[in-house]
Amino acid sequence: SAVHATLQSALELLTPRLPLADGADLRGLIAGYEADIRGLAARHAAHCGVPDVGAVARLARDALAHDAVGRALRAKRRWSEISVAAPLDVDGRSVALEGIIDLLYETEDGELVVLDYKTDDIRTARDLERKSARYRYQGACYAYAVEGASGKRVRAVQFLFIRRARQGDGLQEIDFRPLMDELPRLASGG
Repeated sequence: SAVHATLQSALELLTPRLPLADGADLRGLIAGYEADIRGLAARHAAHCGVPDVGAVARLARDALAHDAVGRALRAKRRWSEISVAAPLDVDGRSVALEGIIDLLYETEDGELVVLDYKTDDIRTARDLERKSARYRYQGACYAYAVEGASGKRVRAVQFLFIRRARQGDGLQEIDFRPLMDELPRLASGG
């Protein structure tokens, strides 16, 4: 989407300033790149056929300013738009689990956090609950693939529903471990 592409480009733009120091003014940093973010939004909105450049820029800024993204920007190691893949044993045959994670970062203790952006239109807490439930197996697949490819433990899988970022309830963390055990059955059509 235009928002995802704008976020990816903005993170690349910010990379020379990373990792952010603890206590660094994230909102101030983003404000300093306002014109750049708006330009990126215009370019990606045009490419995706989105007429409301202002909305794309606002959503990108809201995501960048969110505490969850701030934690990633403070991490010493982070990867954005990273492809992951790992084999999954399904009834004795190997099936590849693949995905592209919006933002992955390593915590101080060496564990990983998966952060995926969602641009769904969320109007109520019930909408947020339903949408979060809809994506939970995607998150489990990401965790499985990351652990399989990296050999490191995934601490958390989080979805940032960007349209709810300003309200403070846009970050949803899923309980992915039990779901990982169900992946072979789901992949076999069961």
